[in-house]
Amino acid sequence: MQVYKGRIVEIILGAEGWLGAKIACPPGSVPLAGQYVSAREQEDLDTPLATILYCGGFWESGFIAAPPVPHTWTPGMRLFLRGPLGKGFQLPAQARRIGLAALGGSVSRLLPLGLSAIESGHAVALFTGAALPQLPSALEAYPLAALADALPWADYLAVDTPLEKLNDLRAVLGLEPPEPLPCDGQMLIVTPMPCASIAECGACAVLGKRRTWLLACQDGPVFDFKELEW
Repeated sequence: MQVYKGRIVEIILGAEGWLGAKIACPPGSVPLAGQYVSAREQEDLDTPLATILYCGGFWESGFIAAPPVPHTWTPGMRLFLRGPLGKGFQLPAQARRIGLAALGGSVSRLLPLGLSAIESGHAVALFTGAALPQLPSALEAYPLAALADALPWADYLAVDTPLEKLNDLRAVLGLEPPEPLPCDGQMLIVTPMPCASIAECGACAVLGKRRTWLLACQDGPVFDFKELEW
């Protein structure tokens, strides 16, 4: 996996009160929606663990790292970026109505997918209890509690959830086990990935179908609904 050089251009305070970062980097290092890069400070390679960065947006010279980023990061800091890594979101070709659902404290990791879908002419609705940044008028936002009633509308559902909230997903969707999702869907599992796909350490293991274990860092972090027990 190639390692690129990047630079922090700006530290951004997100709507949820967490810090993000505007990063200048080569085009090849920019993660797609749902993918991640492993970042290290160029002047502090002794830090034992890299920082996992997800894409929260794009700009002409790089990408916006979704919150949170380390509070010690400052503009001008230079980074080594390894990646992009993992599997990202993939919209089905036939999907026209896109639902986005954030179960955690931020919608940032879903926005690149939603904004790209709007630009392609899709209808997009966002469901969340998190604080919202400024959104385009074409991106409609609703409380997370409205998702179950809106589910029949969606052709595709993209979920961002912390691993510890995966067991809450059926209640949020209003589905009883083993009732399947009524549309195509994927979920981004947010969990610590300390080895970032290098060592297969197992710290990011997620329970898959047939009692198999999948690694978020390699097999994800975006999974099809049908791949996981939920």
